[in-house]
Amino acid sequence: MMTEAARKRLTLLMKAAVTLALLAVALRWVRLDVLAASLRRAQPGPLLAAALLLVLGGFAGAASWFC
Repeated sequence: MMTEAARKRLTLLMKAAVTLALLAVALRWVRLDVLAASLRRAQPGPLLAAALLLVLGGFAGAASWFC
């Protein structure tokens, strides 16, 4: 039988593995040449707003996984 500390550690490692696997899959969908061309033509205001929303969403997602 597992101790409570070992169970928490295993759960944390499994959550981290799932998060990294999903990140790897998402990054495989990004074509860097298309992304670079799109960013060259982008306006800075909406781009910064989108980046801020993405970062805040990432923190919210991490909080839901690790709390």
